[in-house]
Amino acid sequence: ACNARASRPGEMVKRSASTISNRRAHCQKCAACLLKQNCGHCRECLDKVEFGGKGLRKKICLSRKCTNMSVPPANSLPPLLDLERGGPSEPFPAQPLLAGLPAGYPL
Repeated sequence: ACNARASRPGEMVKRSASTISNRRAHCQKCAACLLKQNCGHCRECLDKVEFGGKGLRKKICLSRKCTNMSVPPANSLPPLLDLERGGPSEPFPAQPLLAGLPAGYPL
């Protein structure tokens, strides 16, 4: 979880790469993950706008909440940005990006 808080309501909070990569993922295999519809009766559903609520909680239906959530393996994650350097964590390709363009191509 991210400990940073927005100073004003509605302000976005920047999350570090380590916070994003440590999020738990749904298993997509249990009975709860395979449900496609909200129940419409639990506390989370009653807050949803589609069921007449204000939409403040932004939580998943309790009947659809995964029971086998886990951290995905490190090798299955997309490359993350190195926030300190402002670029990708992996080096750029050795070939220049413009090498494949025909001669005289306008830039």
